[in-house]
Amino acid sequence: MKPFTAKIAIVDGIWATIGSCNIAGRSFFADTELNASFWHQETVRRFRNDLFKEHLGMDVSHFSDLEALTLFKEAARENTLRRVRGEALKGLAFQLDPARYPSVEPWLPNLDLSE
Repeated sequence: MKPFTAKIAIVDGIWATIGSCNIAGRSFFADTELNASFWHQETVRRFRNDLFKEHLGMDVSHFSDLEALTLFKEAARENTLRRVRGEALKGLAFQLDPARYPSVEPWLPNLDLSE
């Protein structure tokens, strides 16, 4: 069985998509890819909250989008430090450096491990 990797996008809090499509013509028209997209602000907000709860391990429903994304960035950074030190993560988010991924140590450069 071929592994499934999901791609997710949320735009302006009113539209969201999740599925296997890449943003490329081949994915849209030639491969066997599938996405579900929806335009419903309340559903998109619940989807965002559920997604962040899964990745952060906490409820963000009372945060604005900017506050939730800031929290996500901070949690990802803290988890990166935990991962490098061999500690258990809190949630699923952590940071990678695209220029160094995949590699043995794909973390962001100049990561201060003394924290």
